[in-house]
Amino acid sequence: MKLHYLHQRPKITLKKETRREGIIDDDAEALLLQVAAQPLRDVLILVRDVGLRPEEVFRMRWEHVHWEKRVYFNPFGKTQKSRRWIPISERATEVLKTRLYNQSTAKPTRRGRPFAASKPCEWVFPSRTSAAPHLTTVAKQFRAARRLARLPESLTLYGARHAFATYAVEATGNVFAVADVMGHEDFKTTRIYQHCDSRAIRDAIDQRNRRVM
Repeated sequence: MKLHYLHQRPKITLKKETRREGIIDDDAEALLLQVAAQPLRDVLILVRDVGLRPEEVFRMRWEHVHWEKRVYFNPFGKTQKSRRWIPISERATEVLKTRLYNQSTAKPTRRGRPFAASKPCEWVFPSRTSAAPHLTTVAKQFRAARRLARLPESLTLYGARHAFATYAVEATGNVFAVADVMGHEDFKTTRIYQHCDSRAIRDAIDQRNRRVM
């Protein structure tokens, strides 16, 4: 029996990490919200305001929403960091309250009673089909909204999460705190969203020029 050994360790070229560019900024969000149908509209706001991954939003449960402290506990994820506490913005709180109210007052349908009048479904985004107990995608709605808003096809729903990280790092300067909220295993991933303030550089050059003139 012949054994074949490698005489040289193979070299594997890793793909270089690039900065996040496809973000859903304020202008893009406004355009999308004008044309977005439900549940995409609520999903978009929650991803952008809370920083959850889209699949984490789909799996949200009412029992993990802590109304008084305005935080949400995400128990879903492949890593320990994915299990985390997340602050909820005022706008996201209103979205959740409206969804809870609508579920509690829903009327029976031909397919049965999706939500009991006195007890809402355990899922924030329950499925309207029997394939899964909760929502699994809003891809079709997002493509339709993106087309109506005349936004580039390169823009994805995940861009709302990129926007959350970009704004959170810019406003707080605390990369470690934002990394915890986003569930990043390595804070270096969060540092991708830490952009240099070009305005400060411009102002510094202007001040230098005024001194020498």
